Parts: sequence; C-alpha cells; structure tokens
Amino acid sequence: MELQLLLPQLATYLGHIDLASTQRYLTLTPELLNEAGTRFETYFLEVHHE
Repeated sequence: MELQLLLPQLATYLGHIDLASTQRYLTLTPELLNEAGTRFETYFLEVHHE
C-alpha cells in the first residue's frame, strides 16, 4: 500500500489543512525507515544511471 497516496485522504479525514499537520502524527519505525532507504536508493539509482 502506498502511504504517500493515502496521506491527502487521511489529512482530509482528520480535518487538517496541510500534509505537514498530518505527518507529525506518523511514527518512524525501523520498518518504515528501511522502506524509505530502499525507495531512496531505487530513486537515486534511476536518476543517476539513466
């Protein structure tokens, strides 16, 4: 599931006016940190090796 795609819906549900207000409630776990690292590595390799 793509969290990024769901953030605007969550923000609306919570009545927040921007995503920054919603993101403060998200907790960084080792799993999320690992996923973020993997995604950044994939992004970096795609951008710098095309």
